Amino acid sequence: SLVGRYRTGAWRLGPLTPRGALMLMFLGSGVRCIFVANQQSTAGTTLAVRVLAALCLAMAVALILIDIRIGGSVGHLLVAGLIAVTTVLVCVAPNRGDAILRAWGYPWSALFAALYLSRNAARSYAVLASATFAVGIAATDLPRMLSAWVLVTVTVLAVTAATSGLVSALRLQSEADPLTGITNRAGFIRLADQAMSNAARQRQTVAVVMCDIDGFKRVNDHHGHAAGDALLHDVAREWVTTLRASDVLGRIGGDEFAVLLPNTDVDGAEDAVTRLRIATSVAFSAGAAVGAPGEPLDEVLARADIAMYADKEARRAASTLPEQRIPQRIPATAQPAPSH
Repeated sequence: SLVGRYRTGAWRLGPLTPRGALMLMFLGSGVRCIFVANQQSTAGTTLAVRVLAALCLAMAVALILIDIRIGGSVGHLLVAGLIAVTTVLVCVAPNRGDAILRAWGYPWSALFAALYLSRNAARSYAVLASATFAVGIAATDLPRMLSAWVLVTVTVLAVTAATSGLVSALRLQSEADPLTGITNRAGFIRLADQAMSNAARQRQTVAVVMCDIDGFKRVNDHHGHAAGDALLHDVAREWVTTLRASDVLGRIGGDEFAVLLPNTDVDGAEDAVTRLRIATSVAFSAGAAVGAPGEPLDEVLARADIAMYADKEARRAASTLPEQRIPQRIPATAQPAPSH
């Protein structure tokens, strides 16, 4: 029955994705343009706004039909496009009231940027919205618009500051490993995706190193989980101080760590592993893989994982897996490490 399908969740909406949010915003912008076009007094302006409406609706359809990845330059271009649409509608406003009403598209663009883009990007778009609104006001040549500009600008800045601050706090909390203080699997994937996108734009290679602590199960079995937790905490602390600021370190499993090394080749990855071995007395198996510009992160991780297990098997066959040192303390809950 219809009620049964609703209760089972068949018709319930999931969380709004960045792609879905942009689709709704372009759909709303297209509808706004249609209404504005019907209010214009000149044929040229009416045609221009109708063309803008068609472009917005076409983009909304494209976001529905095409699997567009909202990240990097694509997301930035689309947010800038929404701000530009709002500015055009302000420019053709016939009176002060319509100009203010149409300007409320700016806070929606700022809200999207604060929710789905970086904090610095959100601030940049807040400034862009304020500046383009000033341009739109100047184009209308309407009187008494300074107060309107102040009202909209303060609203955009407040929305950006409050939302981006909340998102940053929630992201830090959800992506930090409470034991070691470094990023967890979700945080590592997000930061690594960003680093690989930057590397792809600059045509740089990226190395990924997978590390697995040797004999960790024996530590837990023979000395207790508190000793195992202390061992993981010490490893993370020592590795964070050894790696570069641009490197991304994450705990992606029980005793598995992943390191992403931007602008690094095979030799550089091997040097990084050597530095990690020198920095700590913990014995671990490691495998590295170098991703070509534009290669998906999961493929590079899979190759590094295969190399790591090959190294572990080779060392096990040679009987070189030693007993680990056992820390004599129990670590407190670690503070989240700052994002790279």
